[in-house]
Amino acid sequence: MKNGKYGIGIIGVGEIARIAHIPGWKKLKDVEIIAVADISEEKVKEVKEEFDIPYAFTDYKKLLEIEEIDIVDICTPNTTHFPIAMDALKYRKHVLCEKPLAVKAEHVEKMMELSKKVGKKLMAAQHQRFRPESIALKKLIDK
Repeated sequence: MKNGKYGIGIIGVGEIARIAHIPGWKKLKDVEIIAVADISEEKVKEVKEEFDIPYAFTDYKKLLEIEEIDIVDICTPNTTHFPIAMDALKYRKHVLCEKPLAVKAEHVEKMMELSKKVGKKLMAAQHQRFRPESIALKKLIDK
């Protein structure tokens, strides 16, 4: 955390990142999107300019090297979640990942194991759980 803000790095700048993740992060006062990465040089440049993001890379590992990034938000195709999340955790970043976390249960187990080992959070983007009606329903279930 720098200057009282969590540094965010977003990997994958396709539709879900552009319509949900980036605007969502931008609404929060205690975060700053520091960098984006995508294999498409054209898309990553567009997003960098559109959302006024300081850094853009076509190699996500360059994003992981930025010390000020605390949280990595993975918005890539499902089959890439596992290797990217593992790399992010190895760089000691918290990870928010689009669902599913991985396409194989054993990969999810390895992700969870590494998350615990390095002391960083790993979370699937399950935004519905924070809706008021979901919270109320969970309270009823717990009773």
